[in-house]
Amino acid sequence: TLSPPSMPPAHSTTTRAPCWLMSQLGGTFTCLVVGDADPDGDIIPDDVAVVRIGKGGFSDVDGKVAERYGRGVYLIRPDQHVAARWAAPAPGDIAAALAQSIAQPPHAQAGA
Repeated sequence: TLSPPSMPPAHSTTTRAPCWLMSQLGGTFTCLVVGDADPDGDIIPDDVAVVRIGKGGFSDVDGKVAERYGRGVYLIRPDQHVAARWAAPAPGDIAAALAQSIAQPPHAQAGA
């Protein structure tokens, strides 16, 4: 298995089985939480998956995720492109970025 250069490998902290970060993303909107970033769960919309690298998630064994992405929260589109990035998202930031990504006004997404 090859790791695309833009998405470095990450290892599971629960099974220690190696896996690629890219294989954890895609198919749905995903919040990628890197490092010690700790967004309040209430600000992540219910229909957005969460993948953590660091505390409570996958271990960045080789330090490549931290090297390339640093600490932060990323909204990853289903096609694995980055839709938005924050050091610490404020309430409404993720929902607004999601709404913009799917071309809906933020108020329409909030009621969904």
